[in-house]
Amino acid sequence: MWKRFELWLVDQIDRIFGLERLARRAGFSPDEAKRIAREK
Repeated sequence: MWKRFELWLVDQIDRIFGLERLARRAGFSPDEAKRIAREK
């Protein structure tokens, strides 16, 4: 149970930071990137 939750959490974090990195590369500010990540 916990293992699955941990994997899910890591996946969510990775997705958010991955989006942030892509957005930053595309020229968005980190705040904008976080907002975009939250909307997805």
